[in-house]
Amino acid sequence: MSRGGHRIGAGRPAGSKTGAKRLEPDRGTDPLSYMLSVMRDVSVTPLRRDKMAIAAAPFCHARAVEVGKKQAAEENARTSHHRTPWQHLLERDDRHPPAEPDDKRS
Repeated sequence: MSRGGHRIGAGRPAGSKTGAKRLEPDRGTDPLSYMLSVMRDVSVTPLRRDKMAIAAAPFCHARAVEVGKKQAAEENARTSHHRTPWQHLLERDDRHPPAEPDDKRS
């Protein structure tokens, strides 16, 4: 019983070796350029211009980064002693330098 060989209709169709032709947009017709051109066109209704500005904003401007819970807690712990009667006790004291780490256990 033979298993290999030529089978009618099997394989890649003729002419498809390069794959599908990719359609490249002309310069200035990509979605962002289109949204910006509509947004800047004074003859367009203000509502449509506003919608285009909202749609284009994420591509033009970075989102404002909010401080996470861990970063806020660390900052609060670092600065919570400011303007308190014991502030001078909690700040670094140069009279007693920190102990050197024992690097021999590495």
